[in-house]
Amino acid sequence: MNGELFPTWRGIQGLHLLHRMVGYATLIAIAVCAWLAREHAGTRRWLAMAAGLAALQVAVGVANVLLRIPVEITGLHSALAAGLICTLGVSLRETWRGAQTR
Repeated sequence: MNGELFPTWRGIQGLHLLHRMVGYATLIAIAVCAWLAREHAGTRRWLAMAAGLAALQVAVGVANVLLRIPVEITGLHSALAAGLICTLGVSLRETWRGAQTR
């Protein structure tokens, strides 16, 4: 953000800020869902894993910025995103499966 207290939301800088905000919101949403699903064994396990992956995803994203975007960190950030999507997909399947048995 170039040391600015109030950065601009235009251009590539705005896109970067939007990416950060969506990342933080996703982490919070997944953590809340994991907490709400604590009574459902199958869903709880997958959402807890998703929450861990989301926290790691945010940490790697921060490292990506601080280390000036080395290709290895960028690759790890993308791989974690793919793992997060897969984990959330399985947790959704478990949730639907639990709803059908009720």
